[in-house]
Amino acid sequence: MKPLLRTLPAAVLLALAPAAAAQTILPRPGATLTRVHAQFRWEPIPQAVGDYELRVVEDDGSGNPFASGSVQFHSAPAAEPRVNVTRGLEFGKAYAWRAVAWVGPPPLTRVAGPVHRFAIEPLPSFVPPLQLRVPPGAAPVEPGYVTFGHFGLPASGFTDGLVLTVDAQGEIVHFYHRRVARPITDVRMLTERNRRGRLSWISDGRGFETTIDGDTVWSTPAHFTVHHEMSPLPGGDHLAMVTDERFLDDPLGGQQQLWLGDAILRLDRHTREVVWSWSTFDGCSTLDVHPAHGTEDWTHGNAAVLDPATGRVWASFRSLDRVSCIDFATGDLLFHMGREDYPAGDVAFGHNLFSHQHAPQPLPGGNLVLYDNGNELEPLGTPRQTRAIELAFDDPDAPTDASIVWSYEALDGQGQPIFTPFVGDADRLPGGHTLVNLGSVATIDEVDAGGDLLWRLEVGTGVPFNLIYRAEKIPHLLHDTPGDSDGDWDLDMADFARLQAAVPRPGGAVFPDTLVDLDEDGRVDKLDARLFGRWQTGPARPGL
Repeated sequence: MKPLLRTLPAAVLLALAPAAAAQTILPRPGATLTRVHAQFRWEPIPQAVGDYELRVVEDDGSGNPFASGSVQFHSAPAAEPRVNVTRGLEFGKAYAWRAVAWVGPPPLTRVAGPVHRFAIEPLPSFVPPLQLRVPPGAAPVEPGYVTFGHFGLPASGFTDGLVLTVDAQGEIVHFYHRRVARPITDVRMLTERNRRGRLSWISDGRGFETTIDGDTVWSTPAHFTVHHEMSPLPGGDHLAMVTDERFLDDPLGGQQQLWLGDAILRLDRHTREVVWSWSTFDGCSTLDVHPAHGTEDWTHGNAAVLDPATGRVWASFRSLDRVSCIDFATGDLLFHMGREDYPAGDVAFGHNLFSHQHAPQPLPGGNLVLYDNGNELEPLGTPRQTRAIELAFDDPDAPTDASIVWSYEALDGQGQPIFTPFVGDADRLPGGHTLVNLGSVATIDEVDAGGDLLWRLEVGTGVPFNLIYRAEKIPHLLHDTPGDSDGDWDLDMADFARLQAAVPRPGGAVFPDTLVDLDEDGRVDKLDARLFGRWQTGPARPGL
């Protein structure tokens, strides 16, 4: 499919240009935010010299709130009148702000820009209490923020969708609330340049991409059920785990019965059509059925992630205690690992390494991080304990064996093993630490390479009321997406209209045209237009 911008007549694009030009100011005048980090951006003050001074004050509703309030000061260069503010703002308060600059030629004059206003919502009453525990003498955690989806079981009184982001001190810096029939799960922050700063998550059987403020910019179609995981692919497509339901013969004889399996789909970012698929009915034998889960929860897929370095998809099937490796180019099953005592005999290795697992994460060196819930690890009579493990393979290309080379066994405050019979994940961080989400007890740990606990966040009251499906560490809450001129985290027609209006201008690009300088070479030209066609996010809004 051709990018949408190529199908629109030039007159339509030019008609959008005035609307794009009006979108420079951030926060939007009169906006209400759900975060205490904010992007400030304003129209340049003509002939400004030196740095701008951004002044922010609590809004008292008067004509000049700066006269009596305590003013925050931030600086920004004259060439780029924008700054991200990550300190000093609070939930439940209203603010006024303006930019001030010295204007030339000499003698210079102090000029203040117009006053703008915005507010930040108070934290909702249903946000669970957070308790941060840092062991004495613990080393610093890796920089960044932890974002996660929280949901409660019916007894909690809260079953809506809620996303929270906290800083290293355990303080909430962002929340997003959405009324849904089923909770928000699998929350991720997207980092690829054309989707940088968006949130990806699942709820009500569909996958969504939204801005951090909750505006939906992409979603999966409604005609199939997305569950557990939707992982991003390079270029903007998604891998989605969906339900594959069939009626098949009873493997032990008798009438046909329902088999609830799983399929992994690749969805095109523009058309949302399925362009690749793989089903457990093609890769797993129906001879293999867990005696407790049966055919109605036959495979219980909970993860599918592509390793771009090897072109392999790693998929986790909880009910079978199995992780499968699939060739993404051909769709061929390469191997199963995990429980080996099923009748089909096609699991190559890995017996009793993990059980009822979640969240495989391929590492650059070829190892695999896995969240091992540990439900049925042998010997079965011993106390259960959940672990984060790292697996190494005897042969990265065609493994015949795997071993645990690193693990973290979680303990509670009394030194007793923590067992999470369902949900959870573990992520190796860029600096070598590991973020471990003990999902069914709503506890998030960061541990170092030696497995020592550095940071623990306890969310709400734990079982049986509060759950966290996925937790992720992100470097920043606010991201600049190249080409996104209006600050909506979406490379759309309004942004292309800004680019079209800027291309004919001679000389180097100046703000706000620099926002659509996609190759950041100081010019807005035809190359930027071609890059926009490549990175345009889409699809069009109808049908979301």
